[in-house]
Amino acid sequence: MKFKLSILLLLLTSLSLFAQQYSFDAGTVAPFQSAEPGKSQLSIVNVPYKDGNAALQWNWTAPTSIVIDYQVTLKNFRDGVIFWVYNEVPRSTPLVGEFRDASNNVRYTFNFGLNFKGWRICRIGSRYMSGNKSVSTNLKLHLLTPSGVSQGTLFIDRFSFAADVNYQNAPDAQQPNNTEANYINHWNSLWKWESELTYDLPLPASLNATQHASLQAVEQGIVKRLPQAANTSAISNAKTQFTNYAIRKEGNYWVGAPLVVKPDKTASDITLAELGSMMYGLALDAVYNGSQTSAQQYIDLWDFAHDQGFAYGSAMGNNHHYGYETKQIFLSAYLMRETLKSSAKINDVAATLSFWSGLPESRRVFDQTREGVVDSWNTLLFARLISAMLIQDLPQRYRAVQSLVRWVDTSLAFTPGNMGGLKPDGTIFHHAGHYPAYGVGGFSGLGDFIATLPGSEFNLTLSARQNLADALFAMSRYTHLTDWSIGMSGRHPHDGGMPAGVIESFGLLSLLGGVYNANESIDSKLAGEYLRLQTENTALKQQLSSFTTAAVPSGFYVYNHAAAGVHRFGNNMVTIKGYNSDVWGSEIYTNDNRYGRYQSYGAVEIFNEGTPVSRSNSRFNEAGWDWNRLPGTTTIHLPLNLLESPITSTLMARSKEDFAGASSLSGEFGIFGMKLREENLINNTNYTRDFQARKSVFAFGKRLVCIGTGISNSNVNYPTETTLYQQTINTTADRMSVNGTFYDATGYSFDTQIPVYSTVVSDLSGNYYRVASQSRVIVEGKEQVSKHNKTRAETRGNFITARIDHGKNPAGAAYEYMIMLRPTPVEQRRWSNDPGYRVLQADNQAHVVRDTISGVTAYVSFEAASFSSGLVRSVDAETLLMFKYQDDSNITLSVCDPSLRLPVKTNNSDNTTLEGVAVTREILLDGNWQLKQANSKVNVSQQNNQTVLSVTCQLGIPVEFELKKLETSVKNILNSDLKIITRDNHIEINGLTAAVSVFDITGKLLAFKNNLSEKKIFFLNEGKLYMLLAYLPDNSMLTHKFYL
Repeated sequence: MKFKLSILLLLLTSLSLFAQQYSFDAGTVAPFQSAEPGKSQLSIVNVPYKDGNAALQWNWTAPTSIVIDYQVTLKNFRDGVIFWVYNEVPRSTPLVGEFRDASNNVRYTFNFGLNFKGWRICRIGSRYMSGNKSVSTNLKLHLLTPSGVSQGTLFIDRFSFAADVNYQNAPDAQQPNNTEANYINHWNSLWKWESELTYDLPLPASLNATQHASLQAVEQGIVKRLPQAANTSAISNAKTQFTNYAIRKEGNYWVGAPLVVKPDKTASDITLAELGSMMYGLALDAVYNGSQTSAQQYIDLWDFAHDQGFAYGSAMGNNHHYGYETKQIFLSAYLMRETLKSSAKINDVAATLSFWSGLPESRRVFDQTREGVVDSWNTLLFARLISAMLIQDLPQRYRAVQSLVRWVDTSLAFTPGNMGGLKPDGTIFHHAGHYPAYGVGGFSGLGDFIATLPGSEFNLTLSARQNLADALFAMSRYTHLTDWSIGMSGRHPHDGGMPAGVIESFGLLSLLGGVYNANESIDSKLAGEYLRLQTENTALKQQLSSFTTAAVPSGFYVYNHAAAGVHRFGNNMVTIKGYNSDVWGSEIYTNDNRYGRYQSYGAVEIFNEGTPVSRSNSRFNEAGWDWNRLPGTTTIHLPLNLLESPITSTLMARSKEDFAGASSLSGEFGIFGMKLREENLINNTNYTRDFQARKSVFAFGKRLVCIGTGISNSNVNYPTETTLYQQTINTTADRMSVNGTFYDATGYSFDTQIPVYSTVVSDLSGNYYRVASQSRVIVEGKEQVSKHNKTRAETRGNFITARIDHGKNPAGAAYEYMIMLRPTPVEQRRWSNDPGYRVLQADNQAHVVRDTISGVTAYVSFEAASFSSGLVRSVDAETLLMFKYQDDSNITLSVCDPSLRLPVKTNNSDNTTLEGVAVTREILLDGNWQLKQANSKVNVSQQNNQTVLSVTCQLGIPVEFELKKLETSVKNILNSDLKIITRDNHIEINGLTAAVSVFDITGKLLAFKNNLSEKKIFFLNEGKLYMLLAYLPDNSMLTHKFYL
């Protein structure tokens, strides 16, 4: 017997577990034995097989069993058994597996359903077996024939005792209980959906003309999304694969390269990806070239696939991420739908595709507690539509499409906690965080689906279209033109952007009707944005050409589900990125983004160079990139071996601090604040756990003010620094300036050596940096040697960097600098001398800046704080606050708690469905102010010539409102409906009032209550004369003078 022994080392209770695998190619059945030789005959056959070129044949007369003469130890965990079974006749009773001890007592047992014909996989860990598990050593596996069946034949291949039957097992019709409920989420939910969900929409008895026309419109929409001509390369590749994989029928059995899911693939196997590329190419050849040979081979492929286990009710084991491999299978089936009908294969194929697309999930509304919806939009949504449209019974087809549209509609609702999907600020979540790199696939998939709906009665609700439109617009604001920042990149630094499919989705969504103006048949705002983004002359662009092209985004945009703010001004995009206890800072995999720790350490990334503006044109390039120096970040400059992730698995570190994020005022101005704390809850190897800083950014048009205080850590080996910029030197002609003098960037070196005030440097894109703090500034232009984020391969590149050096082991270090975004020479000279802002406070309690040009004052309060002067006198907790006087009597004010306040803190990509908790921020203002308009999130009261604001904040969304000075003059308008009672130390007003004010005899406001109520009580000092002003619900007023 040929067998191979592989040792898998698992750190599990300090024991090593082993995997024993068997192949039957050598022609021996050992160690498989008949428990009753007269009832079981074991032999080696060349067909069918699932591995190599042979399999074990078991002919039996019931009841009997075979035993595998190999002792195993089971730990009631993920160790178990994996093998494939070929069944010729579907049975209603299962094959039974029993692990027996030396006394022949059953300790672990499992069932494997035989309700199929062809190959199916048995895959189960000991944890999910039943039995008396008190004995776990020296066990042998017995396989028992199905009850009630007198005789039969089974074939077994690819047999192994596995050290780790992955928890991502996919339950199916053969083994519905081979994992636990917590792990049945997304990819491996196929059987759960099929077996548990039924349609709750009624089945039409027949279709009316409108319903028929709707299905025809959807069909036409699908056809337009299919390839419209033959693809020579795809056809040639498919034919070569079909030949090389030797797919054929020998006798009654289909053979060839075994078909398995990707995690199980060996060199001699094929996966669903190869199956798809063969089907796709053959379908193109059959449809567009009229090849009958390819048409027959296409049908043969389906017979082969069904026989190999790609079939209804069979999940093929660990099918994780299979959706990324199956797109061409579904497209080919719709191309070949008429051929499938004529060959009588259509129903079997439709059932298989319905199962593997997850269409049964859409029998009900979307379940917001399940993760992975973005993957489903991307890889399976169009596949589900195809599967629904392949159903041959028209009423059932109609219901399937109708229910799928509803599922999509409900999947576009905001998801709770950090579950995947859309969020109220327009971010798109995957892996428990904002992840544009995954979002683009989801948006493209939604676009393909949406494209089939016009002309039918199927449509998304206004709220669903609004949510999707807002998310698309959010992406167009944090990208420039299509590129996003490194801080937004997840595990893909220096990569990622909006592909053509996402851009098309803007236009396709516009065709479903007005979103921002319900009276429009085509949404003009979406159409305009599509025209701005689409640089190709597409058919859709021509269709929408009558609309006005949108302007480049302008303003400050808040994305606190990403702890980020994006400032757009002119052709500039500045992305400011942090992280906190609910938002991970970066996604680091074993072979992806190895050095990405600092991606969200208060990054300030500027894209504003090139035609079009892009990441690389703005001089962000990986070759030679110093991973310690992302612009804006405050970091400890480490060797790459120390910066690299300390663990070989996923690391998505969150902070122990809640406070990081952004806020805005009037959609134009913005602030960002962050408590930087390096210690995380996963692994702190090579981290400096006491590294802390308090960072802020204030955005005023072309100017951004960056402040840092309390920069402290105990690392005595490596310097702490704040990076102003790091840019690629493209040519030897590239120049930058220091303190007004221009220099060649290549080979340039500047170091103030000691901290000095007011150093002004420029970068290579024309941005200027005015360092106002007493800081050591270093500028260097040189070749940098780095490593690739995936491969660790050495990379080199010429860069110019500018940084503030805080030294080693800093204690309370600080910085202050202003960025000027490509200023004119006049602006640069003026702002270098007078930056147009004043820092009112910069310490660990708060950063407060007043911009004298815009008139905006902004507070980043890191904790409860009091202020001795100005409008704002105190805040009760960490808060972002901005205000601007419109005139002497009116101000616009915004308040934000940027934290999501999720009740459960998670690690890596773990999820919580619990929504963020609302908090109330209390702010004390100088003077008497009242709301200009009612706001459910804001409560106002006055006392002693001061105003108390109680602002309810949730999910990091800024609360913006206007206040006006409270009018203290009164008119005497008699109203007898109120009863006013004076007591020893208070006055009662009985009767319905909207608001009541109390003044002293000089007209000074002493107290104010503005809630609609039947009774109000004011406690006052005795022995004084007072004036009362009551506002009534009908807008009339009552005045009353009284003495206590």
